[in-house]
Amino acid sequence: MSPARPRRGIALVMALTLLALLGLAIAGGMAHTVASQRAATLSQNAATLDAAADRALATVLADANAYGLSALRLGQTRAFNLDVADMPQLSTTVSVTRLTGGVLWMVAAASPRADVGAGRRVNLVARFPTIGALPPAAIVTRGNLRLGDGVRFGVDTAQDADCAAGPVPAAIVAPGATVRAPNGVRVDTADVARDSATYYLTQADVASLAMAAGVVHATGDTTIAGGTFEGILIVDGSLTLHGTVALSGLVVARGAIDATDAVVSARGALLSFNASNVSTILTDLSVEYAPCVVARVMRVALSPRVVRLRSWSEFF
Repeated sequence: MSPARPRRGIALVMALTLLALLGLAIAGGMAHTVASQRAATLSQNAATLDAAADRALATVLADANAYGLSALRLGQTRAFNLDVADMPQLSTTVSVTRLTGGVLWMVAAASPRADVGAGRRVNLVARFPTIGALPPAAIVTRGNLRLGDGVRFGVDTAQDADCAAGPVPAAIVAPGATVRAPNGVRVDTADVARDSATYYLTQADVASLAMAAGVVHATGDTTIAGGTFEGILIVDGSLTLHGTVALSGLVVARGAIDATDAVVSARGALLSFNASNVSTILTDLSVEYAPCVVARVMRVALSPRVVRLRSWSEFF
């Protein structure tokens, strides 16, 4: 047998082996390229979903009153569909639940319409700022108090647990103030009635409420001749009421409140930081102590803020 044939056989085997190795190398390179492309696509999709969820949360949080977050009852959840025109391929929703202490648990879910099995869920915790304790009674005054026989008091019983009122007096006055009230109307004397923080009149409180939503700030003495008001009314001087007046929320006067010839219905609280020798006079008044109403108008006034380091994402 010629020695050239074994050499040709060995060469053929080596050539075939080389071709196999080249094929493996090409296949490996293609697999790496496909994997890289797939990873890049997944990363891009993930970034798009994250951006959509973050955008949805920011939209709701930036306009909390328009989405009714201030009116959420304790434990209530409200969901919003926030699909946007420039991302028609995605479905985005935000659900918001109110917890105790003015805390909001917000969850944004974003997923491709073509693949509902994939998506992002971003959780965010926000909180409504507070500027002090809720009013301790329907009427709080630093000075004298005169209540007519036509004054009627009640307590709002349809309240959330975090702002519900227990047994409270109809009014609270500061030590040294004189009181004239009908029989059966409980009026207590307490130091809290001479603390400016009770009336939300500290420098920090005034600054917080200066440009807040739903807050009317009247400079000097003010007269209201009938009508309705809902929100927070702050009067730098005395407040005089005439005619038929309906109030809902919080009324704070640096001076006295005079409703001698007015028929007033109020739901919330009336606060008068008047001097000790000046009387707040209420004659024909129906007032319902409603601390949860006050808490709600406070939430309207003070937009929720993100609680730092209290957010997380879920992959699905």
